[in-house]
Amino acid sequence: MLRLDVVKSVAAWVKERAKGQNKYERSGNLINKRNILPELKGLVDSLSISLDAQTKKPTTESGGSSFSNAFAGVIDFIRVACNYIPDVQLVIDIEGVDVDKCRR
Repeated sequence: MLRLDVVKSVAAWVKERAKGQNKYERSGNLINKRNILPELKGLVDSLSISLDAQTKKPTTESGGSSFSNAFAGVIDFIRVACNYIPDVQLVIDIEGVDVDKCRR
């Protein structure tokens, strides 16, 4: 937070651009139609990725994504992210999600 002014400016820009978009999109690769992780290497030290289901069915039924292959895309993103980002955390904080199945 040494450059708080820059952090605040970028955060405001991102928030403004996200208005009206699906707030549940998690896979930058699907959104950008390419593997964006190499572009983030060296720039991003940590990723926190939310997972709201242990299988494809709950994700697509909940309307959480505009991509039919969103669950597979998120899983692929998580697997590949570890090759580019030093600290990748998976966050599972939704009632009814089987954490053990998500770990597998």
